[in-house]
Amino acid sequence: MSGVVHTLQLQRSLQEILARYLAFDASGCPCFGWTPPPAVWPPTAIQCEDHSEYQRGHPRYLRSDSPHYLLRIPDGGVLKYGRSPFCIDLTRREVLCHHSLDSVFCTPETYWHRHLAAMQVSETTDLKGRSLLLDARFGKEFYHFYASVLGRTARFLGFDSYLDTIDHFILPEAAPCVVTWADLLGIPREKRVHFVERQLIRAEELTVPSNTYEFDHRTIAFIRNRIPKHASHSWERIYISRARSVNGRHVLNEADVVGRVLTPRGFRLVHLEDFSLEEQAAIMRSARFVIAPHGGGLTNLIFCSPGVRVLEVFSKE
Repeated sequence: MSGVVHTLQLQRSLQEILARYLAFDASGCPCFGWTPPPAVWPPTAIQCEDHSEYQRGHPRYLRSDSPHYLLRIPDGGVLKYGRSPFCIDLTRREVLCHHSLDSVFCTPETYWHRHLAAMQVSETTDLKGRSLLLDARFGKEFYHFYASVLGRTARFLGFDSYLDTIDHFILPEAAPCVVTWADLLGIPREKRVHFVERQLIRAEELTVPSNTYEFDHRTIAFIRNRIPKHASHSWERIYISRARSVNGRHVLNEADVVGRVLTPRGFRLVHLEDFSLEEQAAIMRSARFVIAPHGGGLTNLIFCSPGVRVLEVFSKE
């Protein structure tokens, strides 16, 4: 839990866990295998005007059984509230309620109208041309950025769309991972709009890719294929530390655990935030054994090779 500091006890049970973990042969283990994505991802639902449930006169709800779509909203709005972007049709004055739009289904329908009216907007931004919503719930946080924001980018590109057709990119707040990936994707700085709490964006045309909130083959392939592989490391056994995390889940006696238990077994303590994006990917590609407290740093497991053995440490609370 956030803000809680835990002590990892050096007991015999821990020694036994490590012995079993290091002796385990995970080659061919399906849970750690990585299957290449299919050659073609056919759009399963809404792509643009002629194929859109929204454009056919059903503005409130989109089909929940068709999670992959690209929605175009003329005179569209996005309001960030509770770290979530809420999509709005400003012409119809409708909040679009769908789990992939970072909104939720609510009954009665008038709830969202009352809820929206109660939100205090601190800033309004008008955007001309075509704007692409890439922000998502908790979008600036490392895991959610990779799974949702980069996931939305992958879906947009999967519809034979191109980033250079966009006039404005609506991104999460300018956290390091957000800025690094915007640079990597070649998004011009003058086109970036970093979305902040209680900000309302009015877009002449708003394009919204779907969001599943979790990793799928499309997102994983998109991320892996855009990280250069020129950097190399030979660290086969790593322990990923959360000692510098501001969100807690620290191991109080980490130095003791690393010094007495892990280092003698060939493990290297790693603070991933000390390395560039390319170096982080290279470290994880070379790893064969990974130990870490539960946290966002384990998102980097998507760069690992099949057969990697992972020991994730959780609090018993």
